[in-house]
Amino acid sequence: MDMIVNDLVFTRDSFCLTLDNLTIHNGDKVAVIGLNGSGKTTLFECLLGLQAYRGSVSILGKCPKKEFKKIIPHVAYCMQNPDNQLFCATVRDDILFAPRNFSPVSIYDEQQLIENVNKQIDIRELLDKAPNELSYGEKKRCVIASCLAYNPGILLFDEPTSMLDKRQKRLF
Repeated sequence: MDMIVNDLVFTRDSFCLTLDNLTIHNGDKVAVIGLNGSGKTTLFECLLGLQAYRGSVSILGKCPKKEFKKIIPHVAYCMQNPDNQLFCATVRDDILFAPRNFSPVSIYDEQQLIENVNKQIDIRELLDKAPNELSYGEKKRCVIASCLAYNPGILLFDEPTSMLDKRQKRLF
């Protein structure tokens, strides 16, 4: 899976984000590092076609602004604020939301998906809780689990370990 960015320019008021060229190949791991307000979240939103920009972005050979529905099953975006991403009645339903909506899954498959996620990030004790019952760090873990649940080819994590303690950070 390739992600190709050419001459990306995003402007809002006095803020300007530019990215000349970037190519990410299948298997590459890339970290976007910058100060608060430097445009990391804006960059992710541009890559997904959620912000208006000039230039070109291609994910899997498709423009996210034009073919969002075709690429989104292959991309998971872990937002900076977990409260913007957890919206179901239980953590279990949040984790199963993408698999249920991107491909049909049976009850057996759902159980297997939950087990697979639990092997990567242990959230067993949180599965039947409502998101509003969780601490910020627990919410972050649940959002990460929901991103991993449908095994997308591209993972975009925006500050995935903020507010996690050292033990939890080591799991990632």
